[in-house]
Amino acid sequence: AAAIPGVGTVASLAAVGAETAFFIESSALLTLSVASVHGIPVQNHQQRRALVLSVALGESGMQIVQRTVGKTAKNWGPLITSRIPGGSMATMNKSLVKKFITKYLAKRSALLVGKMLPAGIGAAIGGAGNRAVGKGVIKNARDAFGPPPARFPENRIIEPDA
Repeated sequence: AAAIPGVGTVASLAAVGAETAFFIESSALLTLSVASVHGIPVQNHQQRRALVLSVALGESGMQIVQRTVGKTAKNWGPLITSRIPGGSMATMNKSLVKKFITKYLAKRSALLVGKMLPAGIGAAIGGAGNRAVGKGVIKNARDAFGPPPARFPENRIIEPDA
């Protein structure tokens, strides 16, 4: 997108914005799907937000969750759906959002400069960077939940929040 001077810069910035939205959506879908495979119901909006942000953050997200819950666990994803008081959940989400924004912007700003290089160089840098970030989220999901269960949990109807 950055190959055409002037217009290419605007187009590449738009492309970065679109792929950022796609990355966040994909991370949320992956995280909630893995939670579902593990039989972890994530019905509450605050819990979903905390789960997605903590998985996207990885180690630093895990630390925030464990500090809030007051427990440590090898597979820390299920801690988020444990009984956390509403005020603590809101505080934890604020910490996760703040950390996500600073960490994500730091990673993406370096990629942004690389993606704006012309002649396919930016595309190669962007592709490699996106792949690395995506693989990181997959690793974080595996760390948060552990290996998949031997059997899927029984089907159950989950009522949406009112």
